[in-house]
Amino acid sequence: MYGKAFWLAPLVLLMLGGCFLGFSGSVDDAHITFWAARSLANDGEILNYNFDRIEQSSALLQVLLLAFLQLVSGIAVVTLGHVTTILAAIAALFVTGKMAQRILPQSAGLAILLLATSPFFVYWSFSGMEGPLLALLLVMLLTTLESWLQGQRFFAAVFLLSLAVQMARPEMPLVLSVFVLALFPVRALLNIPLWKWKALVQLLCIQVICAGLLASWRWWYFGDLVPQPVNAKVGGMSLVSLQQGLQYLQGTVLDVYVLLPGVLAATGVCLVLLRWREPLTVLLVVLLATYSVFVIASGGDWMAAGRFWVPVTPLAMVLVALVLIRLCTSVMLRNGLLLLLVAGNVMYLWRGTSVDFNGIPLWKNTQLTPIDRAGDFSFFERHAREHLHDIPTLAYARPLVSALLAARASAGNATPVYFMAGQMGMVPFYLAGDFGQRIHFFDRNGITERMLTDCKIAAALPRTRNGIGTGYEWIVENQSQLESQCGFVMPDVIFDIETGWNRRNILALQQAGYVFVYRQRGHILDEPPEAWLPLRKIGAGQFIALSHHAWQQLGEPEITERIF
Repeated sequence: MYGKAFWLAPLVLLMLGGCFLGFSGSVDDAHITFWAARSLANDGEILNYNFDRIEQSSALLQVLLLAFLQLVSGIAVVTLGHVTTILAAIAALFVTGKMAQRILPQSAGLAILLLATSPFFVYWSFSGMEGPLLALLLVMLLTTLESWLQGQRFFAAVFLLSLAVQMARPEMPLVLSVFVLALFPVRALLNIPLWKWKALVQLLCIQVICAGLLASWRWWYFGDLVPQPVNAKVGGMSLVSLQQGLQYLQGTVLDVYVLLPGVLAATGVCLVLLRWREPLTVLLVVLLATYSVFVIASGGDWMAAGRFWVPVTPLAMVLVALVLIRLCTSVMLRNGLLLLLVAGNVMYLWRGTSVDFNGIPLWKNTQLTPIDRAGDFSFFERHAREHLHDIPTLAYARPLVSALLAARASAGNATPVYFMAGQMGMVPFYLAGDFGQRIHFFDRNGITERMLTDCKIAAALPRTRNGIGTGYEWIVENQSQLESQCGFVMPDVIFDIETGWNRRNILALQQAGYVFVYRQRGHILDEPPEAWLPLRKIGAGQFIALSHHAWQQLGEPEITERIF
């Protein structure tokens, strides 16, 4: 069964990804990591969009991996990012099957087939982000730890895997340290004599050393202990973040379509602690519980399809497989539950594709035209909804910035174009690549540069899951203090999305003299309800605004409205 499932599972994963996502669930944030990797490959340093040593990505391991691959292959980093994520997901299927096989051989094939249809795992396998890579590393670490804790000599493997996991995401040093600390009482309470106390102490020391090395290196290289997104987003644990975390749990794991695997996984957790107690399953449960507590306590995430659950989805699917094999002695009952599980997964994917996923099925057509020069972008960017907003915006922004730089150069002005945005993915990625240090970015959310996070007057602003909770209204009101205390310059160009919640910010910019020279309106995708797998209306609303001075420098260009 396992051998057949191993070859079938990747095909299922690719088939679902192609059908529902067009092989791309790419999100804007992925380009933040892609830029860091590109700068390392091209310039030999990890830099942010302003070419400063600021860690704008939260995925250091992925940055290093992509930079190395770009250097040796010459393939564009955006393409590499998506391909390596898919390959990491396929590898995670394989190692998850191996882990299930070590626990109960009959459960291996079931575990990887369940993982291959899990909507969270499927979606983020095509995102270009770090979730599947971290999932792969966690499974590898657990299977190695099982042997290490029983006295076998796997020190180098445990150390390297621990370091890799901690580099994969900024929360993992904390998660792994708490996980290992929890193993001490678990070993005593569950009476697991195979775990050597000496090995547990050494394992804790490894986590502390890895965390210390990583923090020390970050301080030496970036002048900070954590990545910049952590500074912008984390304001400490609170009742508000706990409430948000519980809402995140309700909106993801407790969703009606994926409730059954959640219930079965929770049943597996209880049975492992009360009855089964194999060392590897106990390790699995403790790590799953530790990580889950962190996700809930930290407030969860704002992105679609349970992004924060992806790293531990393989662990949950192993538990589900164990429950089905051990408790469902009736083959008919087991197959019936399996059918319900897969049907729920597919229904979740169907609904998600219609409502909030970024991927676009291959047979869907967009309303881009030749003037958008979509062929300049990768396949993965052309098949992601968020990027379809940005492709026509870039077609306008690139010549605009070029013209502004040319106008300044003709007047003997060598200052860069100051560009502010709240969307710091694809648009800044390509503009920074085109214009280098002739363009300087201010990040409204503080994710990619430090102007707001280092500014005293911004210290009271709330930290949210999107970064610093500010808008242009606050920036305009506090302009003089920002300029005198924080090194801020009112931007020449502002790019952002145009939605109902942004109206007050737009009004504030207009009152400050900004001219909205470019506006996108309408819908990139707008399908009738009778379409097969109809996609919701994807708003194209975005704007580019110029300061009054920059507008005059360009000869007061007419306003362009792009209606889709």
